This record gives sequence, C-alpha cells and structure tokens, in this order.
Amino acid sequence: MTLLFRKLVLGVTLMALVLGLNGIVAQAANAEITKIEEGENQVVYQSRQKLFDRQNKAWQAIGFQRIKAEEKQHFTIRLSGFPGRTKIAHPQPLTVKVPTGKTFYAEDISAKAFVDQAPTGNIGQYDFEEIISELPNALEVVFSVPTTDGKTLEMPVSPLSIQEWKKVAQKQ
Repeated sequence: MTLLFRKLVLGVTLMALVLGLNGIVAQAANAEITKIEEGENQVVYQSRQKLFDRQNKAWQAIGFQRIKAEEKQHFTIRLSGFPGRTKIAHPQPLTVKVPTGKTFYAEDISAKAFVDQAPTGNIGQYDFEEIISELPNALEVVFSVPTTDGKTLEMPVSPLSIQEWKKVAQKQ
C-alpha cells in the first residue's frame, strides 16, 4: 500500500511540476504597448524592449509613436546603453541588416530629439518611419550601431520586437 501511495504522490507531483512549468514557459515574452498622455492633444505610444549586443551588453530599445494634435509624427527608435560603456558616434545612421540581404539605414535624429543639449554617448535616436514597414515579421534583424572608437556594435533584434514596434507605428 505504501508503494502505491508513493507512486501516486510522485505521479501527482510530476504532473503538477510539468503543468506549472508549462504555464511559465507558455507566457508571452512581448513587452506591453504603453499609452502616455503628455499633454492636451498629445499622446505617445511606446514599446520597451531589452536587447543585447554581441558582447552581451544590455541595451534598452524604445519604439515610440508621438501623436500631437491629430498630427502623427515619425515612428522612432531610441537605443540606450549603460553610461560609460559605449559611446555612439553621432550623427551616423543606424544600419539595419535583414537576413534576406537587404540593408536599411535609419537617420540619427538624436540632435533634434535632445534640443537643449547634445545627446549623451550612450543614447541614440533614429527615424524608423520608412524602415519599420519593410522589416520582416518572422526573421531576426541586426542593428549595427557605430561607435566613437571606430567600431560597430551588432545587436540582434527578435521578430517579436519587430512585430510589437509595427503595432506601435500603426497607432493613430
């Protein structure tokens, strides 16, 4: 009787473990699209993603769409690394490489975004209005960030991030 009881307890425990892990693994990894009311007749939709470059340094990528008095502005992506680790070369464009062989260039608009002061070396802001619709929904793309030391950091971007940014870009 105790052997049967042990097997039953073991079976129930394993089943609970498998179902519990399945619930954890099955959760979506997408970030949430946030709506921010910046003022009267001005709204910003954004999605924040955590990216890692090939040196395993963490970056925050924020895709956002600002709508001001019914006027939609360009969809923009801001990349932020930890201060002191990397210095982005401004105003060089961000290169976006697609596995199909296509390459896109996003204009560095950091100087326009940070009007009161020059952008810090760890932050870059790029105009993605023309690029976002061209990126694939099911393939990883690679961002190439030029740095002040003449090197280029490569940052893989998942299809889930691209899909989320496309949703933000379509907000009106």
